[in-house]
Amino acid sequence: MVLLDPWPMVDKTGVLDLGQWSATRSDLFPNDVREVFSRLQNHVRPHSYHATRATIKAELGAEIEEIFEEFDGVPIGVGAIAQVYRAKLRGQPNNHNPAAKIMYPTPGVELKEQSSNYVAVKVLHPNVETEVYIDLLLLKWASQTISRISALRWVSLSDEAQTFSKMMIDQLDLAREARHLAQFRREFKKWRYITFPTPYRVRLSQDGHVECSVLEEDGVIETHRVLVEEHIDGSPLSKFLKCAPSTYDEELARLGLESFLEMLLINNHIHSDMHPGNILVTFVPTNVVENTIDKIQSAAIQLPRSHSRQTDDQTDDIQCTEFRAALAAMEGHYRPRLVLLDVGLSTTLSPVRRRDLIDLLRAIAEFRGRDAGHLMVERSRDPTTVIDQEGFAAKIDKIVLSVKKDTLALGRVGFGQILSDVLSSVRQHRVRLEGDFANIVVAIIVVEGIGRQLDDELDLLAATVPVLSRLDSQTKGEFRHIVGQGMLLHVARFLWGWTSGVDVTEYESYRILFPYPDP
Repeated sequence: MVLLDPWPMVDKTGVLDLGQWSATRSDLFPNDVREVFSRLQNHVRPHSYHATRATIKAELGAEIEEIFEEFDGVPIGVGAIAQVYRAKLRGQPNNHNPAAKIMYPTPGVELKEQSSNYVAVKVLHPNVETEVYIDLLLLKWASQTISRISALRWVSLSDEAQTFSKMMIDQLDLAREARHLAQFRREFKKWRYITFPTPYRVRLSQDGHVECSVLEEDGVIETHRVLVEEHIDGSPLSKFLKCAPSTYDEELARLGLESFLEMLLINNHIHSDMHPGNILVTFVPTNVVENTIDKIQSAAIQLPRSHSRQTDDQTDDIQCTEFRAALAAMEGHYRPRLVLLDVGLSTTLSPVRRRDLIDLLRAIAEFRGRDAGHLMVERSRDPTTVIDQEGFAAKIDKIVLSVKKDTLALGRVGFGQILSDVLSSVRQHRVRLEGDFANIVVAIIVVEGIGRQLDDELDLLAATVPVLSRLDSQTKGEFRHIVGQGMLLHVARFLWGWTSGVDVTEYESYRILFPYPDP
């Protein structure tokens, strides 16, 4: 008997997108179900170059050759919704080496960036809008049918399907992603070591010249199926994780954590897909020295292109040794800078949910675990579905007290077990977490996972205190009592566990997450 490969069929149904989402919702689905769904994470196929040409002509009003001097027909990245190419715009000034975007900081002066005529071109898959809308109609029908089963009614799949549908529809509009980029760039414009690619408006003028301008946050962009943005060559953060330990690990961990806390607590605008594949590392020179950066950029960029995924361990060791040596040679001359990509999934909490967050922080900071449990029930989607509310509150109280006893160094804490306990309690007692936290889940877990791999002594207290102090000044004392008690580390840990409801130890096989080493 011949067994047919099911994945081509799955790719043409809503099961793919729904499965990828379901694999991250361990507050709703048990481990065995999510294990099946997790297999869907990597089954994404690129569309043809012919389809890309047609989409670009329809969106930009010109052939590829009229807009771009160079256009690499092989995509540099492929996702479920779109794929990305590297290209070179026509008629733009070539001011510097496009292989290494460098920023030169001057004390007390806002950073100035040199422009490049190399861009990243993101193109939606052909017919993806129609396929997604059909998928979502099928999903709506299926969720309504399943919700009639009494044992599954508490999950309220219809509401979850609505949340998922909004997430998918938002990703279909690349103009929306361009505006997110512009907003993130404004929010982080004074950060020397965190940046986002610049989104561009590109069109062909009547006289045949390529016009390229920076898209501002309140700007209008007409292209919804093609996104042209600044191309930044850098070293993937995954390389640093693979070759750890190295010179800059601690600083990279700190930058990632501080930027995430800024998004979550200060800006209320969270990049919800901050896996290492969406984070690049470039370097800022601390003074004028020989161009050591060329060596590290070359080592980082050429490695995945010159070796297959089946590279043996010995070759990997040699490459990592060279990589670490190049980093060591840069120490004292360069500082790392994170470039955050792919902001299509971005989350903003509603005023009500933000208020809930503040209330929960207060309860955890004062180690009132039972009150925190009651808050989780009261602010859940449907408190009437919760089984044994007092029992749930008692379990949360126990978890809070266990966190209180932990040491301050993240590497010594069994954080995965804390999350597992929260998840188990949420599912056992049928506490339905709000859907607007779903997109924050991945970002929270990934950032914490990166921190543990790069620096197992990462001190969340040191990173969180200044952020919440700023929030306190902005909210007129809202967090003053929390800062004063010095328990911000415990607040952050428990908050992450509550909002995600995810056991991080179960994500080792996922593309977007990383395993947690034993303490």
